[in-house]
Amino acid sequence: MPLEEWRHITMRSSEFVHSYQDQVDNDDNENYAQFLVNFNEVRAFHSNFRRDVPDPSAKYEGAILANMLAPILTRWWTVGLAASCTFDYYLQLFHVTQTTINIYSSVSRANKIASALYSLMLDQENFIDLSLIRSFHKRHVNKHLDWLQLSDDLTEALGFQAHNMAVRYYIMDYDHRNILTGRSMPDYLEAVDKAPREDSKWHMDKLKTFVSSSHANLHKHFSRWVGYSLLPVALMSESSTAKVVAAVMLGLPMPTDAELGDVVYCQGSQNTYFHSNVNSDCGRINMKGLYKFLQEKFQQNDDDTFIPMALYATHLLRNDNDLRNKECDLEASVHGEFYLSYTALTCHLHVKQNS
Repeated sequence: MPLEEWRHITMRSSEFVHSYQDQVDNDDNENYAQFLVNFNEVRAFHSNFRRDVPDPSAKYEGAILANMLAPILTRWWTVGLAASCTFDYYLQLFHVTQTTINIYSSVSRANKIASALYSLMLDQENFIDLSLIRSFHKRHVNKHLDWLQLSDDLTEALGFQAHNMAVRYYIMDYDHRNILTGRSMPDYLEAVDKAPREDSKWHMDKLKTFVSSSHANLHKHFSRWVGYSLLPVALMSESSTAKVVAAVMLGLPMPTDAELGDVVYCQGSQNTYFHSNVNSDCGRINMKGLYKFLQEKFQQNDDDTFIPMALYATHLLRNDNDLRNKECDLEASVHGEFYLSYTALTCHLHVKQNS
């Protein structure tokens, strides 16, 4: 439908949702009466639907009056945003479908789309699946994609964070392994709680399968960063994490707290933590956990060897040379050659680096 018509209808639907109470049809309109029955059913799916009325003159991103970002299945970011938008404005969109059915002829494309969407939205299982996608997006994907898109550490260039990818891989893995602890996805859990009790196990098994599959894909795509070819680039991560990487590369024990430097030892947990400036969104990094993770993942990789320049860089680092230092002669030193070779790699690298 034309954009202005769409905005008019969504505005009227927003007003309906905002002012709605448990209504009963009094004018013998069977179609409207059935809509109210269905609307009350959908309204019971969740307590966190938005009910505000937007400013009709506003065109701010994410509001119901703006165009939804098209969900492209190969781009998880767009799928998550679309799921979140649909979740937030579920009641308004459900009302929009009924309005569209009422004003467009049954043979029109708008009516056919609205009729199909009405049936899909009335199915509670579809809503629960939508809640799963939205919840996973908010709990896990959103913050890591934000980091990938916004970090310009060292290189001062977005998208060139290869030196931080091994550490970020560990953070993402740790985050993934704790997704199912407690009630860390409350919107999904509420959606399941409001479903028939006999379906609860099915929906929770679905969540476990979803998370397990996603975790497997994380390792499939990120394991390249902890092999012989690309692990050396992490020697240019922050000093404390770089020293852990060097120990893994050389087959040495976990560095001591004194060697790591800027770390905090938590006596109660027997763990050493590092407060990362680069990965500040994750809180703190468990250094023993990072060492164990890199060691295990590195041993699972191929039987190749490190190039001489990479091994030399580990010794520079262990002798307290800062590989992040851009003040040295980058054109005429091994340090400079290492820096220039690896900072040029993009963080979405899809091919094996052999030089």
